Amino acid sequence: MGPRILSSCLKQAGFKTRKLFLQIAQEKGDIPPGLFLYSEEVLEQVGELCKDALFVGVSLMTNYFDRVVQLCEFLRERIDVPIVIGGIHATLMPGECAEFADYVCLGEGEGAIVDIARALSDGRDVSGIANLCHLKKGELVRNPPRPLVANMDDIPFPDYSLDDDYVLLDDKLQKMDMDLLERIMLTAAPGKKTAQEKPYYITMMTRGCRYACTYCCNRSLLKLYGGRAFVRRRSVENVIEELSWVRKNLPFVQLLVLSDDSFFDTDELQIREFCEAYRAKIGLPFFSLGTPFGINDNKLEMMVNAGMIYLQMGIQTGSERIRKMYKRPFSNDEIISIANRLVGYVPRILPPRYDIIIDNPMEVDEDVIESIRLLLRLKRPYFIQYFCLTLFPGTELGDRAVEAGIITDWREQVYRKQLFHKKRTYLNFVLGLFNTKAPRFVMRLLITKPAQLIFNRPYFGKLLRLLVKN
Repeated sequence: MGPRILSSCLKQAGFKTRKLFLQIAQEKGDIPPGLFLYSEEVLEQVGELCKDALFVGVSLMTNYFDRVVQLCEFLRERIDVPIVIGGIHATLMPGECAEFADYVCLGEGEGAIVDIARALSDGRDVSGIANLCHLKKGELVRNPPRPLVANMDDIPFPDYSLDDDYVLLDDKLQKMDMDLLERIMLTAAPGKKTAQEKPYYITMMTRGCRYACTYCCNRSLLKLYGGRAFVRRRSVENVIEELSWVRKNLPFVQLLVLSDDSFFDTDELQIREFCEAYRAKIGLPFFSLGTPFGINDNKLEMMVNAGMIYLQMGIQTGSERIRKMYKRPFSNDEIISIANRLVGYVPRILPPRYDIIIDNPMEVDEDVIESIRLLLRLKRPYFIQYFCLTLFPGTELGDRAVEAGIITDWREQVYRKQLFHKKRTYLNFVLGLFNTKAPRFVMRLLITKPAQLIFNRPYFGKLLRLLVKN
């Protein structure tokens, strides 16, 4: 979504763009050095497509660090074109990224990318542009950030023109067309394990989050911008205009995804306005993310009536101690109350999906057992999505892990870590039973002290490695 919006910004300013989507097939397990890097053939294709560019922009998330380093180093050797790195990892670790790129863009890039293009087109120096930083004689020169985009309606819709788009499939860059886009939107659909598989379109109505969970990058973004008007919302008219364009121009789309950090965390009048317009003018089923912040009966009823068929809610933990560590300000009783409301909408909606964070090195077994006890109290049906805690740089929890000596090598321990590669431990085995038909009395037995004494031992983990596939 981000690169397509930046493409629209450049086109509005009169520039042509070419977009390359270098997706990688699904990976399992942590990434050893050299594995899942791009082949020489792919790099040659990328170089050929980039050789006539004014500049090359690369969006970087932490888990793709090795590939981006490989790609940038190849391009800097092969073509004489400035390389600009952006994205959340660039914002969190600009000095590191400046070592393999000419410029690093911090924070929101809609204004900076147009200024870069204009300066390069006119033969002017770009090093003083706001939001950028670069290395000069080995020292990081960091320009001040420009103000956040105040009016979200000023941001153009993502560029789905497909006039010069390429996607990496089967180790080859292929020209994008509508058939290929439909295929990608189907195979990458969110919630595939519990929702119907349908080609989907993803969008956001808000940008920013008013909370600062300690494992989240929003803490760093709040610090970068001083907390000034960090949460901003598009008008309902603007969102409906975008989705109306989607219905007309991407007719194969059957599901819409609202990927806001917390769509429900707004007042009921705004939710009502959106739901009424959506139901009248769009009418497709949609998927929404949410947290226990702000969810209530009125909002749920409006969203379901408007077409919401699926909700993913972040629970993260059932341990009060770990919840305080994460700075998640609600109780287990509040989670249970909201979850019971959600299940009451089944079968009007699909069973809700709850996120749980596992493999926190600062947890003890009793913290995990408290999460299991919480899940046992939730009414069925539901699906649990497990995320292995990644201690990202720039987050409060990441900083704490460094101070405690838990993180000693960012690249080995974090950049190559996969979110869904859970450790084969006894308690993770018990957690995994929640997505099976295992009776609850069995899971209660499995967390009793005698069961833990027998099974919660290193030899059981070794047995799991033999019995359970990756």
